[in-house]
Amino acid sequence: MFLNAETARFRFLLSFGASDPNCPPHPIPVPLSSPLPPIIQTSFSRLEQLIDGSLNTTSVPGISASLVYMGSEIWSKGFGVKSKTGPSTPPDHHTIFRIGSVSKVFAALVMYQLYDRGLVKSLDDPLSDYCPRFSMLNPFNSRNITLRQIASQMSGLPREAPCVEPAAREVRDGVNICPLTTDEILASLSNESLIFPTWTVPSYSNLGFALLGQCLVEGVFPGMTYEDYVIKNILQPLQLTNTGFNITDNVKSKMAVGYEPDGSVAPLYDLGWESPAGQMFSTTADLNTLAAFFTSADGENGSSPVHPEVLSGDLRREIQLQVYVNRDQRTGFGTPWEIRFQANYTVLRKGGNIDGYSALFSYIPELKLELEVRSEKNQLLLDGSGGAAVLAYKEPLRFQISFPDNLQPCLAAELLAERRAFVVFQPPTTSSLCPGFTIPGSFPGRVYDFPLPTVPDTFGAERVEMEPNCPPHPFPVPLPDPLPPVIQTALSRLENQIKATINTDTVALVMYQLYDRGLVKSLDDPLSDYCPRFSMLNPFNSRNITLRQIASQMSGLPREAPCTGVVTEDGTINACPQTTDEILDRLQDVSLMFPTWTIPSYSNLGFSLLGHCLVGHFFPSMTYEEYVFQNMLEPLELTNTGFNMTESVVEKMAVGYWIPAVGGQGSEEAPLIDLGWIGPTGQMYSTTADLNKMVAFFTSANGEEGSDPVHPEVMSGDTRREMQLQVYVNRDQRTGFGTPWEIRFQANYTVLRKGGNVPGHSSIMSFVPELQLGLNMLWSGAYDEFGASNEAYDYLIPAFVEYLMTVQPPYPYPPDPEVYEGVYDFGPFEAQVRTSRNRLLLRSPFVTFGGSLILAYKEPLRFQMVYPDHLQMCLIAQLVSRRKAFVVFEPPVNSTSPSPGFSIPGAFPGWFFQRRP
Repeated sequence: MFLNAETARFRFLLSFGASDPNCPPHPIPVPLSSPLPPIIQTSFSRLEQLIDGSLNTTSVPGISASLVYMGSEIWSKGFGVKSKTGPSTPPDHHTIFRIGSVSKVFAALVMYQLYDRGLVKSLDDPLSDYCPRFSMLNPFNSRNITLRQIASQMSGLPREAPCVEPAAREVRDGVNICPLTTDEILASLSNESLIFPTWTVPSYSNLGFALLGQCLVEGVFPGMTYEDYVIKNILQPLQLTNTGFNITDNVKSKMAVGYEPDGSVAPLYDLGWESPAGQMFSTTADLNTLAAFFTSADGENGSSPVHPEVLSGDLRREIQLQVYVNRDQRTGFGTPWEIRFQANYTVLRKGGNIDGYSALFSYIPELKLELEVRSEKNQLLLDGSGGAAVLAYKEPLRFQISFPDNLQPCLAAELLAERRAFVVFQPPTTSSLCPGFTIPGSFPGRVYDFPLPTVPDTFGAERVEMEPNCPPHPFPVPLPDPLPPVIQTALSRLENQIKATINTDTVALVMYQLYDRGLVKSLDDPLSDYCPRFSMLNPFNSRNITLRQIASQMSGLPREAPCTGVVTEDGTINACPQTTDEILDRLQDVSLMFPTWTIPSYSNLGFSLLGHCLVGHFFPSMTYEEYVFQNMLEPLELTNTGFNMTESVVEKMAVGYWIPAVGGQGSEEAPLIDLGWIGPTGQMYSTTADLNKMVAFFTSANGEEGSDPVHPEVMSGDTRREMQLQVYVNRDQRTGFGTPWEIRFQANYTVLRKGGNVPGHSSIMSFVPELQLGLNMLWSGAYDEFGASNEAYDYLIPAFVEYLMTVQPPYPYPPDPEVYEGVYDFGPFEAQVRTSRNRLLLRSPFVTFGGSLILAYKEPLRFQMVYPDHLQMCLIAQLVSRRKAFVVFEPPVNSTSPSPGFSIPGAFPGWFFQRRP
């Protein structure tokens, strides 16, 4: 009976979510043949045409480009000329260019390297741990910004540092345009304000990366400069011989000449204190070496990376993770990447611009940059549960499951997590055949005897299946009574679609709450800090798995715990009556299935360890269930949610049913199984009313204006926003994972979901943070919860967006617009302030890139820039990051005169636009 239910559930997972395509195949990189295959040669020809054509449509005189694949340069070419006035020689892969913000890759590498070496305890450390004098005004909350927030552009810092007054600048070769010390910068920052709450949206900050580089090096190695640290610990070990900071005469002799848009030679000034954000120069040959360094750690088989002394493979995989997916669902941010999801791959990119030069550093970890499909081999198949898996031979009687991802949706591939488990056959006895086999990592304790039952083969059924401007996201507003027609229609469709207990995962909430309260110092702490006896075989490296890795399903742990279930005298089933110590004893001989930070691999074992170890460490006399009840269920008033299914609870429950066994008729009532030690992963029951309260708890922290969340005693809004971040985007680029979410990117929104299944019941809790919209569904039987969610949001999201777009509040307008209207100048830059349709607009070719942005009135003389995201690409909206900066006007001389000028301190510190007479 139990096996029949699992078989049916397995078939559901293989076929769930009709709107999701099968997971695209990702071939393993192999060396290219010589000569190159025709399809690769054709792609190079098209690339050359693309770059050559750009010379004819821009004012750029010279370009150097190259490709690296599997650690080796396979193509490079120069276009145009190195100098307009010298010999007509094109640049090559050894020609030096300034790389601008590509320098931030090295600043992020410094942070990860210090963390890798144990000199930085955690990426969640506040910056003030390394810069004790760092302090800024925070109108949103009292929390300190962290290293991770800065490196992922989610800190809310202003874009630029408060460097010297522009009037004092003489921009020419060698001039330092920010000749200040860290102490001087910190003193200036103490009177400036964050422009966003942390973990809200990316907001590009050169100031942030300058602080990150300078503070970490000065804090860990007093007396050493940031530049010296990078040269000694990164450039020299990687042999980046033509990469650096100081533009000497020798460097100039190898450089391509940079030109301004007007054709004049660009000055080679020095960024001074802001050096980590954009000072460096390099060549495409050196950047190829850097790409090879990063891509050497992208595989699943734990092969040794190149230059482990610079950064371990484990941390190299972590630095490649996504942090935020933009609403266009094609682009996003990492640390420090500007990411594009393209052709079913994740392209990690870092662009850079500095006067006279532009640069792009990019790579595809899984492809090692290029694609070649090779060879087919004979295969031993394991057929069952509605599909077939390949058994890859490892040694006599021992095989590894390889389940082709392209024959199922990506999310199913990650949730099943059996595809890399080992199958161990029992030795033959008197017969020549093996009597059976086990799958210890996925189904511990279960022996499969021959012959296996047959089931219908539904495996692999056919499925149907430049950037646009950023889609508008209206602000949520209360709905009127009666509901708008478009909302009523959507709800009617939902009712027609849906013709309980719940497996809801509070473990991640426990982890984040203990972190929020300062009991857990860092989510990067190893689990062994809280379970000192925890130890498993790790064939990949010597690093310990961390809390964050477990909560995001990126730890590489096996799917199931090594339990031994029992049936009591009264017929009650306890699936795992073992204690934590007994489980830890059994795990010492069990191996991790993947290197950490490789791919998600769903693990009930991981979440059970997380819950029991954290609570047991901080509260030795308290059970996990008691902690959750006292610290979450009671404060949130979840009165019909819990663990212990007493008689009074059972009386209120919907009866759960098995789905029919294969070939059987009807259905039968499912038993209420006690999960025992693995209770944190699925023991709970609840109601949709209680789950609605949970959704309200999470969505109350999704705004940008720092409004107080509901129930701050349970968790701060800052940590709640962090808990809602993405960690991994699947190759279908429609689904992904968070902590602990199974995410779907749908209708230009991110839907956070947690599905659950226990015998007889299915459930899903889901919500859209930016819309403050949630959908919770419970079923008394096995059901495709993800497919139901997909279909429902397909019409719920458009309906709510359509209505909300018609009722958006107007932008605040000043009572005295004439005080601000006029034409202003700063040096060669002009700015116009004018009124249009009760909106005050600012237009400047440099500040607003030729368009107009709205000045939203905050208080007399103080406005906030608002640049509607849907009028530009999402990634540009985040990179520009001037849209929320404050514009501060000078007071008029008297009551009848206009303002004499304005400044934009967060975006252009020291600039003053003077009113034109």
